[in-house]
Amino acid sequence: RLLARAQNLGFAISLDDVGSGYNSLQAVIDNSTYLSRIKFSLLLFQRRDQQSKLLFARAWQELAASRNLDLVVEGIEDQLLAETLLKQGCHYQQGFYWQRPFPLKKLCGCQNAIHKLRREENRCAKQKLVYLPGLCWP
Repeated sequence: RLLARAQNLGFAISLDDVGSGYNSLQAVIDNSTYLSRIKFSLLLFQRRDQQSKLLFARAWQELAASRNLDLVVEGIEDQLLAETLLKQGCHYQQGFYWQRPFPLKKLCGCQNAIHKLRREENRCAKQKLVYLPGLCWP
């Protein structure tokens, strides 16, 4: 198997956008022995209420925990969702709440972008989270 060979070579394997598109629940179950992380997107649930989003995230969190996988929850758009998921144990989060994307061209040589990154880093530090652009975790 390709995934087994990659794992034997020392690669950590992640599945992106599980629950939508190609990376289904079945793909996670079938390949979980080779995976280190799965990334679940809440973007499909933008029009759903907060409780529904939390239920879907909780289900994926429980599956990830049962298979000893890290779970990244994508689509964090506001502080309430971020804090609630954090209390629920979802420490790996990504979304506009944490960092809006901006082109690399603007980052290179742009003081404003560097200051923006520092502000985001400080915001994550206040919440005792480690910061990388677009992603915070304990």
